[in-house]
Amino acid sequence: MPPPTPPPRIDNPLAAVEEECEHAACKSMLDMLKSAAGMSKSGATSSSSPSLASSTPSAASSSDEAAWRKYHCPLDKDTLGDMTWGVLHSTAAYYPESPTPQEQSLAAGLVHGIAGLYPCTYCRTDFQECIQALPPRVESREAFSVWICKQHNLVNEKLGKPVFPCDLKSLDRRWKTGEPRCWGEKGGEDNNHRQAAADSTPAEAHTKQQEHIPSAPSPLTRRKSKFYIIEPGVGKKKTGP
Repeated sequence: MPPPTPPPRIDNPLAAVEEECEHAACKSMLDMLKSAAGMSKSGATSSSSPSLASSTPSAASSSDEAAWRKYHCPLDKDTLGDMTWGVLHSTAAYYPESPTPQEQSLAAGLVHGIAGLYPCTYCRTDFQECIQALPPRVESREAFSVWICKQHNLVNEKLGKPVFPCDLKSLDRRWKTGEPRCWGEKGGEDNNHRQAAADSTPAEAHTKQQEHIPSAPSPLTRRKSKFYIIEPGVGKKKTGP
């Protein structure tokens, strides 16, 4: 008996189920534009029914078109995915170093809530399977940040996209401190303080933050009123009648 024929290779494991979801959250912008172009072409009967090609914005107006779409069009699959991962990575970046049981419950609830309600149906199913195989790690900021990164990389691998290093220093540089270019010409010095704080323990980070904050007169050491000036080491000195 000949051996069974192996199933056809699928480069994108999610491609087999993409056709089951028809709304915008399951489609890329290119998919939607192609679909619109096909409908326009099949429905065009005269010059009064322009095709998508005739209404496609020129290079000069592409930025205006992008701005218009940003505020008027539903999120497509790619934009929705980028924003969702951004929320998850940013939440993990600012997650407490030693979270309370309530904070841990909230973090796990956020992950499970997205897995249960995500608008892209086949993306949702895939994420549910991933977190069942590797449940959320929410016992610390590092554990949560690394877990989110690994989950993101699993999706990137399926889509043929580059993966990101999942060490905390790299993650903080991407999602918390940023590169100097993120902060403009004077961002380099500020970024050094941000990165130093991110690399420190919580107590050290607080101390370094305080050192970087410009000093200001303390209302507790020098306060003027109608009758008194409070001086450090002197006490109240009467100035009024």
